Amino acid sequence: MSLSFDDELLVRLAEEIRNGFVEIIPDSGETFTKLAAAFPTVGSRIDWLRIPDSETSVSAGVEDQVVDFIKFFDKILNNHSVNEKVIYVGDGVLEIGLISSIEILRRNLESIFEIPQHHYFIEANFRWCLVFSFEGDMGFGCIRST
Repeated sequence: MSLSFDDELLVRLAEEIRNGFVEIIPDSGETFTKLAAAFPTVGSRIDWLRIPDSETSVSAGVEDQVVDFIKFFDKILNNHSVNEKVIYVGDGVLEIGLISSIEILRRNLESIFEIPQHHYFIEANFRWCLVFSFEGDMGFGCIRST
């Protein structure tokens, strides 16, 4: 019997969860409701054009996607001094979400990005959001100065 994506992620993060460094959000629905209230959207996506100073990029190709995502993630962390606890949710196969330090999530990015879904990293007060789509789009924006 194979594990679900939720279970695989929980196994990878078992030690951090056990030690209290990662909290589990049992259902990510409320997170998406708050995200939609905080950020302008077009359809079901964040409308980066309506967020001043947002940054976007597109991966060079499917085979480069994980590498491109990690480079963009690191660029945002370095350029914006993003270092607080964040919420991580996906809008596809994961039902759970996580609350953790950005450092723990960064250490696990390769595994996270292997999950076939859109990935959202959101500051706990919904002041900024970093998104990686299954199609290779990347975006970052702040709705208030952080």
